[in-house]
Amino acid sequence: MRHLWILLVAIGLLIAGSLSLIPHADSMALGNPEPASPLIRPLLAQPALSMAGLPSLLPEQPSAHGAKVLPSADEAAENSRFLSNRQYIDHAGELLRAQTQAFDRHNEHVRMRAVAYLANAAHWAGNPERDAVFATVDEAIQADNATTPSEARQRKSIAGDKVELFEILLREAPDRAAQLEKGAEGTWLQPILHHAHTRFDLFTHIATR
Repeated sequence: MRHLWILLVAIGLLIAGSLSLIPHADSMALGNPEPASPLIRPLLAQPALSMAGLPSLLPEQPSAHGAKVLPSADEAAENSRFLSNRQYIDHAGELLRAQTQAFDRHNEHVRMRAVAYLANAAHWAGNPERDAVFATVDEAIQADNATTPSEARQRKSIAGDKVELFEILLREAPDRAAQLEKGAEGTWLQPILHHAHTRFDLFTHIATR
């Protein structure tokens, strides 16, 4: 019983550390290490490419009876085209590599949507642009834009993006993640990737118990 209590305390401290590093963690489903299904239907409210140009990637809501709403064949095809759209993939990377100084809630929300988009695109094993997605995620992680903002809140927010992006590689391309982690040894990126790996292992352990 004593060992179980110590384990629970340790898990609580790790989770608290995750929340302190990532300011937008309260908006994410941290308890679920599995990415959303690639058959999620994107809500194409704003198709134009801009800071607010990435469509929302919120999943369909369950019906009033609690049953899961499955996408139609047309919706699945539309979603597949969306997740393999090279313009969107490249644009998501641009948003996540951008140099910014002051914290801005709208900018953070757009970056969160970009991370969610790349997570869904990477999770689709049949995505013809999957290699491009992995390359985009890799480049966004390595972009040196987490140490340059003048405002600490913005530095922490961008570091949070990199944690979530690295978890995409840990989940979908572990060999690539290992290579990136090895190459980051001794650099500013090493503690960010170490934190991401620790958090990923923790949530994976909890989910598989």
